Amino acid sequence: MLFNRFIFNDNAGENEGGDINAPEAEVVTDNAPESIQIPLSDLEALGFTSIDDLKAHFNKPAEPTEEQKQRNAQLEKADFLNYGTKEGLITVDEYQAFESLKAKADRDLVFENFTQEFKNDNPDAEDYEVEEAFNSQYHIDSNNVTLKKRGEKLLGKDAAELRIPVQSKYDTAWKAYGEKKQLDATIPQWNKLIDDTVGKLVPEKLKAFEKEIDGQKVSVEIELTAADREEIAEKFKMNVKAYSMFAKGENEKLSADLSRKINGYIKEKYADKIQEGIFEQAITFGKSRGSNIGATNPFPMVNNGAVVREMIKGDVETEIRKANAEAAGIRK
Repeated sequence: MLFNRFIFNDNAGENEGGDINAPEAEVVTDNAPESIQIPLSDLEALGFTSIDDLKAHFNKPAEPTEEQKQRNAQLEKADFLNYGTKEGLITVDEYQAFESLKAKADRDLVFENFTQEFKNDNPDAEDYEVEEAFNSQYHIDSNNVTLKKRGEKLLGKDAAELRIPVQSKYDTAWKAYGEKKQLDATIPQWNKLIDDTVGKLVPEKLKAFEKEIDGQKVSVEIELTAADREEIAEKFKMNVKAYSMFAKGENEKLSADLSRKINGYIKEKYADKIQEGIFEQAITFGKSRGSNIGATNPFPMVNNGAVVREMIKGDVETEIRKANAEAAGIRK
């Protein structure tokens, strides 16, 4: 525990004449902290094993009050019903039926159903007759321990079966709601991971193609803007397979998969620019090996650039060699 020491100095004895120009009294603050050492035995006597344990005790959030717990439960219920009704998983009436059946004791639930069925078969039956029939089937008032236990087991089974339709509906909706909450909790982490990954893998300039063919180095770079990186990030945030790996904690596998897919996506998206860069370098190299006439038309397919680019997709190396051969042949 730390304390500040305060020293009051009123200059007494230094200016007994009462000089009005005398310096005012001042408060000197010594900020040097003093620490109090608490023996471990004292901590242990209080139920703490270390200073960190003590700090954790005083820093932990306060337990919610009963009123706060009830309010939180109501908020969650409203959120659940909002989600369930929007998704068509459960209606408000179905939820109320679930709560009603859940609140009812097994005996009351089964007795209501038994009474309805018994009176359908016996319209003139009196209430006491219904009670007798019910007790006869479930041994509610039996003095025989074995029969009573058997009846209780049957009662529990019949009650569970009566709850199945609404219970099943609720369970399905609640499971989906839980998954949605988990997704909402992890989405910010997921989005940050994708943004960080794209920031690392997508530089301002990306070398999309580089190869040396017949002594000719063909290299194509693509300039990527912040808007390009944002577009790529948004696309991969929607990748279900990648998110599944993230949810399972397969970080190493995810990193390799994202790297491969992002690079593949960039090359596909900018395929026309890459092919155009390769094509232009092929023409330039062909001209350097050809004559002045060849510089105008270095090889027969220059005038049909789209066709050449389409062919380059399949085999860049073959097309560049063909360009060089055509250009060199013009000299002969």
